[in-house]
Amino acid sequence: MYIPIPMNDEHVAMDDTIRHLLARSVALEDVRGVLDLGADGLRNTTVWKQASAIGLPGITIPEQYGGMGGTPLDMFVGFRAWGKVVHPSPLFSSIALAAPALVQAGSVAARKEHLPGIASGEVLAALAAYEDSAGWDLDRITTTATPSQDGAYLLTGRKLQVLDLTGADVVLVVARADFGIGLFAADRDDPGFTDEPLTSFDLTRSLSHLELNRVPARLVSDEHDCAPQLREALREAELCLVADCIGGAEAALDMAISYAKVREQFGRPIGGFQSIKHKLADLAVTVEGMISSGWTAAEEAEAGGKTAYDDLLLAKIYCTDAYYRVARANIHVHGGIGFTWEHPAHLYFRRAVANSMLLGDEDVDRSTLFARLVSRQAGEGA
Repeated sequence: MYIPIPMNDEHVAMDDTIRHLLARSVALEDVRGVLDLGADGLRNTTVWKQASAIGLPGITIPEQYGGMGGTPLDMFVGFRAWGKVVHPSPLFSSIALAAPALVQAGSVAARKEHLPGIASGEVLAALAAYEDSAGWDLDRITTTATPSQDGAYLLTGRKLQVLDLTGADVVLVVARADFGIGLFAADRDDPGFTDEPLTSFDLTRSLSHLELNRVPARLVSDEHDCAPQLREALREAELCLVADCIGGAEAALDMAISYAKVREQFGRPIGGFQSIKHKLADLAVTVEGMISSGWTAAEEAEAGGKTAYDDLLLAKIYCTDAYYRVARANIHVHGGIGFTWEHPAHLYFRRAVANSMLLGDEDVDRSTLFARLVSRQAGEGA
């Protein structure tokens, strides 16, 4: 802990529980196991089963559907603690992306059908929204949903960088129908459903492109434009991403400090050299800034403040960039050993690089934040 965070007793207990659950996790061994097992490895790790047993997959899901009914602060605490160990799991894809989309935009019937299984950790879900020309901009979605004779829909389009698609039991697709943007559950067994696995830089998560050629699908949102609800779900995912970045950066910095205390050069620990001291001090200030901005974003989201989205964008911009800098510096402090497969430093660096691109382009976020600030300032001036 670098700066005190006003966590309540429940948050402290959650943080301790996750920390103890992950304390026995050996990230490199788990990564190797997932790579060997493929998509099924995500759900079959001991850590994921233990996390499911304590109800962590339900953190973004309301209690009436078997979840924890977590608030934004709960999500921040949970994903920050999980981010400290870059463990391969479907937590982000299924719980930070797909579950909020169902909670916010799903119909009552769809929530009852899918959310209890997701909350238990037994059902894995993936959200396919990102497109080449549109990114995460829902107003520019080109994937189409055409009504079929049997009352279902046929999906046609291409989704990029779908997280953990290969192992998902439920694939939720954002598509444009005659009523606007809708959320659909695609039939992944249909011949028109093509999963194109990619080589992911982040070894703890799988990525795929998804080709949809008249794939049958069920509408799981109500029959009206659900773009506003999906945007709210994306904000939850962005807060979880910020928390993941903060936890990872804290762990990477702790790793660098610990190594600087024991690695000797010229007869003394390298942490005693001024250049290393300054580097670590600068990184500590960076991490404190991450914690402060992330916690503020979570507090504002929980309070429903007018500037909540501005605070979230600011935290996302700062924390994704800062995580990259801290993870890279951790490798530098470790020297030669930090570049090897056997040392976990590269897992944090890989996660940091992936996080910086996972939920949209930083330039777009900066432009959006700038436009919002200018607009608000103009309104106040008027």
